[in-house]
Amino acid sequence: YVPLLHRAYALWRELESVSGLPLFEQTGLIMGGAADSETVTGLAASYAAHDLPYELLDAAETMKRFPQFRVPDDYIVYFDPEGGYLFVEQCVETHLEYAEQLGAEVHIHRSGLSWRDDGDGVTVTTEKGELHAAKLVLTLGPWAVPVLAEVGVPLEVARKVQLWYGSPGLENYTGAKFIPFFFDHPYGKFYGFPSVNYAGLKVAEHGGGDPVEDPNTVNRSLSEADEAGVLRFLADTLPDFKPSLRKHTVCLYTRTPDQHFVIDKHPLHDHVVMAAGF
Repeated sequence: YVPLLHRAYALWRELESVSGLPLFEQTGLIMGGAADSETVTGLAASYAAHDLPYELLDAAETMKRFPQFRVPDDYIVYFDPEGGYLFVEQCVETHLEYAEQLGAEVHIHRSGLSWRDDGDGVTVTTEKGELHAAKLVLTLGPWAVPVLAEVGVPLEVARKVQLWYGSPGLENYTGAKFIPFFFDHPYGKFYGFPSVNYAGLKVAEHGGGDPVEDPNTVNRSLSEADEAGVLRFLADTLPDFKPSLRKHTVCLYTRTPDQHFVIDKHPLHDHVVMAAGF
């Protein structure tokens, strides 16, 4: 995925240039875990295969440079100077605006009901009529399950909760003093982002999650179990942060059996491209 990542960096900078808006904040990123953890071994293999900038830190050096963190003595931490975060809402709005400038028609709040291959193009049936095009790109998220099942790619959908917390001393966890992180602990993998505009520290657990049968009826309320792992992680890894919940969202992971993405042409329809399993 590294070549795709390089291309993404170039395209984000291009979109910033044409829009005049900040979209990507390059703060750096730390990722760590035990030497035999999936995260550390995966990073080691990636850095060995590709020419990428990084620094390898031990626990003491990590805590010296990033004093908000408490890191176990036996952990290995990679610092990626090219890491950072996107202003996602602004990114979506900018894509839409730029697409319209280039002649695209944007239809929002319109549910797609079905699609068909017309031989020389495609037709999409929506709740507000039909749309016709030469080609179709299906990026359906959790709604991709039946589409990919038809071509032999099983997907599982998991309910995942993202959380935003305030704390005394929140200024120490903003983008000016804090960076995105990913830690692979024995009890779970956790990631987070600085508090942007003092909205709160964003943190969530990666992996696991309750299975979802119907994405239209997923439970979006918050339970104690949803917070338990995250609160344990915060107590262990950010000991001076005293979390006070500000908001939560429920998102849906779509996973392939081998955890890789599906990005390909539809095997039965030359006019259709699919992207799912992110």
